[in-house]
Amino acid sequence: MKVQKNTYENSDFEKNPIRKDYKNKGFTRILLGVGRTVYQKDFFTLLDAMRLIINKFPDCALLIAGEGKDKPDLIKYAKKTGISKNVFFLGNVSYKDISLYFNAADIFVLSSVYEGTPLVLIEASAASKPIVTTDLAGCEG
Repeated sequence: MKVQKNTYENSDFEKNPIRKDYKNKGFTRILLGVGRTVYQKDFFTLLDAMRLIINKFPDCALLIAGEGKDKPDLIKYAKKTGISKNVFFLGNVSYKDISLYFNAADIFVLSSVYEGTPLVLIEASAASKPIVTTDLAGCEG
């Protein structure tokens, strides 16, 4: 058995260096998605939703932390749909650093087509973040 510790650490929201960095780039709203960039996580649907969000909130950034076989196609799709300036693919983020991203985000988003018990929802809850998720068993409010 392997114990996975929760990655949340409390920090001051506005002093967060990641939040400051994106604010300096003109983004005052930050959405965070965390997971492997594979079919199960359905980041393509999240990118489609992001197009609608950007139309209403052009100062919104989507940060996606994770690696996987779909990442090159997701980057191409973001460019093709005209949202690439608002979408940032972070790659793998260490367990040590991921809490900074949870703390920087305004909202956590999960677009998976299926999940078991997603640890990222526990981490987002621990960071007191509102969560928007697809309709999944185990992810009900």
